[in-house]
Amino acid sequence: MSSGTATVVSCAKLKDTEWISRQDPYVCLEYASTKFRTRTCTDGGKHLVFQEKFVVPLIEVLREFTVVVWNSNILTFDGFIGTGKVQLNKVLSQGFDDSSWPLQTKSGRHAGEVKLILHSANAKLNQQKLDSSSTHVATTPLPSSSSKQNPKPIHNDAPPPPTTTTTSSTSTWSKPNKEPTYERFCSQPPSLVTHLRSSLNNLQQLRVLDLHSNELWDDIGDLLPTLRNLEFLDLSQNQFYGGLSITLENVSSLANTVRFLNVSHNKLNGNFFLKDAIGLFRNLRALDLSDNMIRGELPSFVSLRELRVLKLASNIFFGAVPEDLLLTSMSLEELNLSSNGFTGSIGGF
Repeated sequence: MSSGTATVVSCAKLKDTEWISRQDPYVCLEYASTKFRTRTCTDGGKHLVFQEKFVVPLIEVLREFTVVVWNSNILTFDGFIGTGKVQLNKVLSQGFDDSSWPLQTKSGRHAGEVKLILHSANAKLNQQKLDSSSTHVATTPLPSSSSKQNPKPIHNDAPPPPTTTTTSSTSTWSKPNKEPTYERFCSQPPSLVTHLRSSLNNLQQLRVLDLHSNELWDDIGDLLPTLRNLEFLDLSQNQFYGGLSITLENVSSLANTVRFLNVSHNKLNGNFFLKDAIGLFRNLRALDLSDNMIRGELPSFVSLRELRVLKLASNIFFGAVPEDLLLTSMSLEELNLSSNGFTGSIGGF
């Protein structure tokens, strides 16, 4: 075991897990049975500096540790931002490493990077031992030619080993030609969400439902109509699929109460809310549908007077940007329509 230090220098390009305010990240280091935690960087956002040093007892056989970045929350559980593996080969051999390490979400998507400075106090001593050992081997005197003896002939009367013939067998198994499609979700056993659907009606007082950063899957069109009286709903970073083109009757119960709706980073691949359906979300303050495959033209948002945040980035929307999003009567504080297929004039901006 050798003495070492790990300095958490900074984080950059962090995935934003907040809807309205700036996120409050902190970093955790996990090595063997030891855990370290930085301070919380309040309102740090996506780019922040820590410069915090920790003394880490490095073990020769354990050559990586885990770094996890969280978003501190006061009202709910801390939100997961990303995690990564830090390799220790360089610091254990050379004594120093100042690399930046990538972070990923639980679904394997890029979540930013963290910069660390690693030191190992015993790396130079280990190198000196290796150099001393190699020098000793090089200076060991070789036997003189006069001391060499002629080797005795080896008589091998044993018969040569029998030759073996290897036959190859052809397997009848073949790899599928293509990856599973969304239709396969429907044929799998019921998911956790499917079981939840039958129980949520009993929770009449439930106002906050946060299931983000899991591996849950279900048809979003079947799930949303079963959710009632919720004000905060976060289903982001899962495997939900289907479209949002839900009938007025099915969506009205949720639309009357929900204020924050986040289904970003899923596999939604249908159409957007119907024109008449989106108008029912009169109390909606934040809507995040980023990083899906939702397609179609956007309807009017003129009836959503409470809307402050609208994130629709990285989908397949097309057509013109609705003019009512640019009206002064709207109270938007954040609008993200990037990475879509919108066309037409943006003179209103």
